[in-house]
Amino acid sequence: MMMRRIPPSEEGVALILVLWVLSLLTIMASSFALTIKRETNLIANLRDHSKALAIAEAGITLAQLHLLMVDKEQRWRTNGNIYATQFNGVKLRVKIQMESGKIDINKADEKFLAGMMKQTNVAEEKQQAIVNAILDWRDGDDLVRIDGAEARDYQAANLSYVPRNKAFQNIEELRLVLGITPELYKQIKPMITVYSKNKRVDLKNANRDVLLAVSGRDEEAVDTYIAERLESDQNKTPAPNFISYRAISFRSSIFSVISEAQLDDGARARVQVIMKKNTADRSKLSFKILNWKRYADLKTSLFSDTMNSLLITDDAELNH
Repeated sequence: MMMRRIPPSEEGVALILVLWVLSLLTIMASSFALTIKRETNLIANLRDHSKALAIAEAGITLAQLHLLMVDKEQRWRTNGNIYATQFNGVKLRVKIQMESGKIDINKADEKFLAGMMKQTNVAEEKQQAIVNAILDWRDGDDLVRIDGAEARDYQAANLSYVPRNKAFQNIEELRLVLGITPELYKQIKPMITVYSKNKRVDLKNANRDVLLAVSGRDEEAVDTYIAERLESDQNKTPAPNFISYRAISFRSSIFSVISEAQLDDGARARVQVIMKKNTADRSKLSFKILNWKRYADLKTSLFSDTMNSLLITDDAELNH
């Protein structure tokens, strides 16, 4: 029996079909491999973020422990300088700010609010209008200050809300005030609080912008003081006094704490907490958490170069 010879044209078609199938299998294999790689990277990223977040949360507990130290000079300072340490070999930076060292937007007078606005990039001719809009928002009447803003001004701006005519419940509410843009709020945020309950500011625990806003001193004097304060913090010696408008004693027990962890591969996570120290009832927890936020997508970081000027090194490495 003779075998039929396959015509050359059919051989060509068969070869093309084989090549097409091989190409399809190659594409499918590559796609599968890419999917596996992406999922592996995703799992690794989630794992790294979880690890960084856990260590950042441990940083909050670490801050509490340092604030409870009996020796006042061994305690971490509460003026916004940044403590750098390690936890299980992971880099950790913790920043503690006493809320009394900020401008209370419910208590500050027009002068302090105007000083705050001068530390922003808002045009000088617009600053007073924003100050008056803040005052109009928090006062209890509908009378409009010069260049201020009450209900009709918000309606004219096609906004769906009007001023509360009450104290700000939180600093985020400031974003609703007419004239406060997201960029302006970002600049103001590190300077303000609603927890101080003081008309004045605790200058020993104030950051640079607040010192410039309320102290009446020039940049050279403020920068000199900040450098001296950082040196005293690093050496664990008493903080220097700042020549101010008035000597005031503050007994604040509310702190803002930012804790950020960074892994070797660059993965970072941050926890930001507002907490109140319990100074009365020893049967209760030492601190009450007033606000707790976690951050993964960090637009600013305690590990940035601009933060290095506030850095204090804590040589003790902590192990869990």
